[in-house]
Amino acid sequence: MKNPYAPALMDDRGIPVVPPGGSSAGSAVAVAAGLCAASIGIETSGSLLYPASQNGLVTVKPTVGLVSRAGIAPIAHSQDTAGPMTRTVRDAAMLLNVLAAKDPLDPATERQRRSVTTPMAAG
Repeated sequence: MKNPYAPALMDDRGIPVVPPGGSSAGSAVAVAAGLCAASIGIETSGSLLYPASQNGLVTVKPTVGLVSRAGIAPIAHSQDTAGPMTRTVRDAAMLLNVLAAKDPLDPATERQRRSVTTPMAAG
């Protein structure tokens, strides 16, 4: 996979000089290349942060329990969480607002105290 900002920069072995990032690199590259407005990556230890920084994106690593982990194959239950990858802070905030919810399939979300109305929905 190539970084969309430097796709031609390769070393003599054909390895990208500017790597696209970690395990959520595909999600990041899709947004950076304009293939989608936003994507969702999974963070354990830099898997959101590194690809976002390498591809000029905004991301948020949510606190465990804010976003459901249902369907995520965890590396570490105490750290794994899904988060938004977008081009703007506003888009990341809007997507995080949508993702943050109680989920009966993830006990970590039970303690959440979000109201039913969403303040950003009106904006």
